Parts: sequence; structure tokens; C-alpha cells
Amino acid sequence: MRFYLNMNLEKKKNTLFIIIILLLILPLFQEQTSYFNIKALKGSFEKDSLPELNLKDYYSGKFQENFNNYLEQNIGFRPFFIRVNNQIDFSANNKANTNWVVVGKNNYLYEQDYITSYLGKDFLGKEIIDDKIRKIKFLQDTLQKSGTKLLVIFAPGKGSFYPEYIPESFDPSNKTITNYEYYKKRSLEENINHIDFNDYFIKMKDTSQYCLFPKTGIHWSLYGVHLVVDSIKNYMEKSAGIKMPEMHFKNIEISSKFKGTDYDIEESMNLLFRIPNEKMAYPKIDYKSSPNTIKPKVLAIGDSYYWNIHGSSYASSLFKNATFWYYNKMAHSVEYDKPRKVEELNIKEEIEKQDFIILMATEPLLKRFVYGFVDNVYDIYSGKETISNSTNYSALYYEQQIRSDSIWLKSISLKAKEKGIGVDEMIKLDAKWLAEQKKN
Repeated sequence: MRFYLNMNLEKKKNTLFIIIILLLILPLFQEQTSYFNIKALKGSFEKDSLPELNLKDYYSGKFQENFNNYLEQNIGFRPFFIRVNNQIDFSANNKANTNWVVVGKNNYLYEQDYITSYLGKDFLGKEIIDDKIRKIKFLQDTLQKSGTKLLVIFAPGKGSFYPEYIPESFDPSNKTITNYEYYKKRSLEENINHIDFNDYFIKMKDTSQYCLFPKTGIHWSLYGVHLVVDSIKNYMEKSAGIKMPEMHFKNIEISSKFKGTDYDIEESMNLLFRIPNEKMAYPKIDYKSSPNTIKPKVLAIGDSYYWNIHGSSYASSLFKNATFWYYNKMAHSVEYDKPRKVEELNIKEEIEKQDFIILMATEPLLKRFVYGFVDNVYDIYSGKETISNSTNYSALYYEQQIRSDSIWLKSISLKAKEKGIGVDEMIKLDAKWLAEQKKN
């Protein structure tokens, strides 16, 4: 009996040893052969290349460190192991291992900037927004004389649409005036041509037949995009006195298999399992034209929200040239064979050939509205009268410059992290220092 037990124990040890060896060998086997079909990670990753061996790096330890990083990034089953780790953190700790992603109540997902902007923690100040509205009004009136209509679009923000799911750690009750609220107020006062989809979506929240904002995405739903385009089309027809191509529902697909940006935050989290969600609506659209149909020439300046319009059939079917300046950096158009840099274009010439110019920004990006375009074009038409002339290079002026420059803003973010303070606080400190230096 004892002999049998010893044999059985020995057999278990051998089996366990074999399993351990297999676990050690399998990642190497997968790395070399890619035998198993492992789902790739979503997102942008920079991989280290295989380091070259030389005596200097070897004796300094740099080669070993780089080689270890290379092995870690290329080990077999790495995407699977990362998904397992991310799933454990999400399920057990309600945590997202993705930069700037916040897990709200009932697993509603946000990007942190959307919460910050809803609470007013990135408010630019009335002076800066007043100056921007003044310039927009000037451009609206100036361009109207040559037949180009300016249209400001306030895209919705998830913080405003779903404030009830914001985590208590952000203290949602401590809300102050926001960039959106003040931009809207001043736009109404100055008769700026605008469409407020933030307000529109909130009013439709409880009555819309289909979801307007997905639980696990950061952009408006693809069904919501259709309502937005329909409203923009109606506005253009009324203001220009034209008849554009008609849009008709061919059918609406209701699916739990999400498309486009309807689950873009969840996708970036690289989880093992999908987060339970409601089904989404996907309209199929037909376009009909007649001899009297007119497609206006449209230039849009905006962020990723406008991609849902420009990257689909909407823009090319309704607009003659369908041009989009993404963050006012890269120009995309049906007339181009490839994207062009905005800085290489004749800005005045591009503007004056349009029937409509759309300035679009979502809630958290109003602090950069609209990525230098208004200031640049104002300079072209007014002779460079800027906020600096009236405020003697105030701290608010430098805050505006920092927030509108992505590279500068990134350096400020790193400095804030080193000092252990908030980005907004660091911006104010640097802006104040720059203003004092200029004054002296």
C-alpha cells in the first residue's frame, strides 16, 4: 500500500514538472511560431527593437536592460496575459489600466477630461472666452459679406450627458461655471450662428427611441450622428435657401455587435470579456438628388467627433467638396489624393471658396477652441489685433497660448507630474511667470 502511494505521489510530481516545463516553453514557442491565434492589443504601442550588442553597452548594463525590455514586449501570449491582468483589475478593483479612462458607476466609462470640463475645472476665464467670441463675431460678419457662412457647433460631452454615473471621488456636487456654459451664453448674446447639440442631446435623453451616447464609448452614437447631420442639413437649407440631397432611412439595424466608435473606450481597455451593454442602432441611409439639388461647399474644423461625419457617407453625399481640417493640422478632402498639412495651404483662398465653415468642438476641447483657427484667420482679416494688445500680455493670454499648443501643453503636463500638482495649476503658474517676465 505504501509502495502504491509513493508511486502515485511520484507520478503527480512528474506530471506537475511537465506542466511547469510546458508553461515555460510555450511562450517561447508562441514567440517563434505564432502558432496560436492571439487577439492583438488595441491602441498605440511603441516596441523596442532588438538591441545591438557592443562592449560599451554590455559593461554599462544598458544592453541587458534593453534586451530585457525587448523580451518582455515580444514574449509569446503577451496580449493574452495583459488582457487577463486588465480584466482582474477591472472586475475586482473597478480600475482601467488605460491612461485617462475613468470607470464610473454601473461601469459607465469616461475619459477624465470630459468629467473635468463638466465640473468646470478647466474654465478658461471670461476674458479669454469674450475675446474668442469677439473674433468669431468679427469673422462671421466679415465672411458673410463674401457669401461664406460661419457655423459654430457645440458637440455634446459625456460628462454632461451622464452626470449621474460620475464617481463620487470627483465630487460631482462641486460644479462651477464651464467653458461650454459661458461660450453658449456669449454666443446667444452676440448672435453667433450656432447649433447646441449638447443641450439637444440632453433634452432627448429620456425620449429618444435609440441610444444617443454609448455606455462604453466616448463619442456620440452612430444613430446620434445621423440626427446631428440631419439637423446641420436643415440649418444649411434654411439659412442658404437651398435644397440639398434628401436622406432616407433604408432600414435600422439593432445590434449588440458594436460598430465604429460605439465602444472605443472599452476597446482601448483590452479586457478579456465584453462589458454588458444595451443594443445600439445603426441606420442605413439612402440619398436622393434632383435637378434642383445643391451640394454646398463645406469646410469643417474640428476634433474626432467630426470624423463620424467626414469618414462616413454623410459628408461626401451632402457636401460638394467635403473638407475637414482635423485639429486644424491635417486637411482631408474628397478632392485630395492624400491628406495635406493645413499650414501649407493658402488659408484665405481656402476659406473664401466655401459656402459654409463649420467650427466644431466637444465639451473638453472648448479650452482649445478651435485649435488656433479663429486666431489665425482673425489675424488675416483684421491686421493682427489680438488679446495681447488689450491686456499687455496678461497671464490669461499665456494660459490661452499654452492650452492651444499641444506640444507646450504636454511639457506642462510632465512638469505638473514631477511637482505633484494638477495640470491646470501648473498652467496658471507658468502663465503668471511668463506675464511677469514680459512685464519686467
